[in-house]
Amino acid sequence: MVCKVELYVRTVAIPRKLEKRLFSQCILKCKMPRHNLFSNEEMRDMVCVYAKENFNGRREHRRYLEMYPNRRQPDFKIFKNLYDRLGETGSFRPKRNSAGRRKTLNLEQEEEILVRVAENPDLSTRRIAMEIGVSKLTV
Repeated sequence: MVCKVELYVRTVAIPRKLEKRLFSQCILKCKMPRHNLFSNEEMRDMVCVYAKENFNGRREHRRYLEMYPNRRQPDFKIFKNLYDRLGETGSFRPKRNSAGRRKTLNLEQEEEILVRVAENPDLSTRRIAMEIGVSKLTV
């Protein structure tokens, strides 16, 4: 997904500060997740530079700018976030836990719901879901 404002910023010579502000506004208007702004190759390079610069975010941010002047320049916090995500999930992209089939209830949860409804038929599904720890759509 490409934003019209982003194309405008790339084709017109404007001051760097203004470009950053316009680009940030473009991200907000397009509701584009930040992790989609960079390719896997760019994210790999960010993590490599982060490791080479002894995990110092601001220093490797400057180094990345020197090494790749023609690329989009990420915020210095993105380097640490990418490194952490890679260690936790094994992927540059965030995990989508909510995607796919809904989780099913186990027998204990089913029985608990039936008991609570039998005891108090006026209980809301929202309240039951909150007390049991499941989604209200599951109840």
